[in-house]
Amino acid sequence: MQLRNVTRYYPEHMPFGENIQYFIDENGLDFYNSIDTFKLKYKLCIHPDTKV
Repeated sequence: MQLRNVTRYYPEHMPFGENIQYFIDENGLDFYNSIDTFKLKYKLCIHPDTKV
């Protein structure tokens, strides 16, 4: 499972509170809702411009 072109967004319902950053990919998949579908042990997010 990969999330591509992830951007920060503000969902209507914030299940983890307002002080959490929420991310969504180009297909509308929420990062936190997708965690269980990742096959690798580690999760990594890289900003496409800064590579950080």
